[in-house]
Amino acid sequence: MAELSVFIDESGDFGPYEPHAPYYIITLLFHDQGVDISEQIGHLRRHLAEQGFAENHAIHSAPLIRREKDYSGMDLTARRKLFRSLFNFIRLCEISQKSFVFKKSEFPDHDKMVSRISREVSIFLRDNLPFLQGFDSIIVYYDNGQKEITNLVNTLFNAFLEADVRKVSPSDYSLFQVADMFCTLALLETKLENEGLSNSETEFFLNARNLRKNYLKPTAAKMQTRDLRNKKRKLRGHEFAREFIYLFRDCPQKRLKAQVTGFQHLAALEKWRTLHMQTQTSDFLNH
Repeated sequence: MAELSVFIDESGDFGPYEPHAPYYIITLLFHDQGVDISEQIGHLRRHLAEQGFAENHAIHSAPLIRREKDYSGMDLTARRKLFRSLFNFIRLCEISQKSFVFKKSEFPDHDKMVSRISREVSIFLRDNLPFLQGFDSIIVYYDNGQKEITNLVNTLFNAFLEADVRKVSPSDYSLFQVADMFCTLALLETKLENEGLSNSETEFFLNARNLRKNYLKPTAAKMQTRDLRNKKRKLRGHEFAREFIYLFRDCPQKRLKAQVTGFQHLAALEKWRTLHMQTQTSDFLNH
């Protein structure tokens, strides 16, 4: 029986806008249980033990970067090593994810933000129904950290699918910690595009180029993309740009710059596919 696990985590709160916390992020992580990752989990647990943590320690990415909570006594080298352990786990696992980023300043009140989040997640689930309906069973894991997300998860997943929603503790599942890291990376990418990194983030990743090359770009390969063909509704170009920009960074012409707005992303994506196929054909003929 084909079973899909969906791990959900969030970053931020539903309180009023504050300059030090201007964004709200929610991540959905997907794992086909038919793909065994027990070996990768074993490697991660050994790395944790080597660094003096319990094997079931839940890595929390944001405090790790800022040297807070469990990581206040760790030096920079040790914190980077622990962060890299979880990130390497991500790269080795066959998983996909989707992160939604919302600017709290765009919403006049709590209800408006909840409504927008619900709408965006609903659209994503509907667009990915063929993928989701390919499984006999779907289990959704969330820690019930925020009642708004708990209600959203129970309502939306059972509106489209017959999902089994379960409460989870971060230490129970390594993939829940991965969802937390995806939230953190989505926040860092958003900050790069807007106000820039904080001092502690710059110190941790050395510079923006290193963050993009070694973390954000590999993360994009794990993105659960929507089937955007045959779309008749108009979406904001910025959303498309965030969702597809790394396709263009990976194309043979490294300097290709695609200004993706509205439905122009379809033509741009086809251009990338054509270039990619031409290069693959050329490489084959030259060997």
